Amino acid sequence: MAAGVPVVTTRVEGNPELIRDGLDGLIVEPGDPGQLAEAIARIVRGEVDWQAFRTSALKRHAERFSTRAMAAGVAKVYRRVLSESN
Repeated sequence: MAAGVPVVTTRVEGNPELIRDGLDGLIVEPGDPGQLAEAIARIVRGEVDWQAFRTSALKRHAERFSTRAMAAGVAKVYRRVLSESN
């Protein structure tokens, strides 16, 4: 995602919170290698607009998951906790 390459992931753990299916990449069901291969093949064959995925993923990463965004989120929690303790 941060590297700007097309993302294909499975619907496990936090992946669906990171990648929005059809916007930032493709999400397939876990344990289905055929579905995984087909999703990758769709990108390779040009059946999906991987440039649009790239643009969306880079923007989403910068806004929500970059080092700066994550640090800002942690700082926000600390500010809230500190203001509640006063």
